[in-house]
Amino acid sequence: MMDRHLEEKKDKKIVRREEMKEYENYYRLRYDDNGYFLAYQRKEKEVKKLMDRCGIFAIVTSEKMGAAEALEIYRNRDAVEKIFRMDKSYPGNEKLEGKMFVSFVALVIRNAIQQRLKPLYKKNRKEYTVPMALRQYERLGLTKLSDDKYHLRYALTNKQKALLEIHGINEKEYEKQARKTAEDLTRDYR
Repeated sequence: MMDRHLEEKKDKKIVRREEMKEYENYYRLRYDDNGYFLAYQRKEKEVKKLMDRCGIFAIVTSEKMGAAEALEIYRNRDAVEKIFRMDKSYPGNEKLEGKMFVSFVALVIRNAIQQRLKPLYKKNRKEYTVPMALRQYERLGLTKLSDDKYHLRYALTNKQKALLEIHGINEKEYEKQARKTAEDLTRDYR
């Protein structure tokens, strides 16, 4: 990244010595007679020392996925954990353990929905957000009608079909499961 920044500064031909202090630890810098930046060369020993201090980390998973996907999932999980840890640190919150646990589970579920929404989100950022998905999920369900039987509330919209697909559920599977659940509810509540 520093190499890229130096290339940009070199191309501008208006950067002066005073603006280059932050690079002097890791680069030999050359200037013209007027003090304008001309060229650079890495101090390889210093860069190596810096890199040696950076360390490494590994993410192990039982799921088949690429490194970038694993890192993204890990970062999202880390964000949820940090929010949870921050919430726990406020005085008096120890009395709210049950509420905090539910909040933590809700954050995990929200994050899972957000991850699965990514392909749809890339296609249409305005339409496929987590709040929109939650509103669409709320519309899925059964309603007891005057015949004392449970029925699907509404036919599936295209958005709902797309949202179910990201979870591996097609329209026919959804309707089959909804009918079975409606029959079970009707039988159990008679």
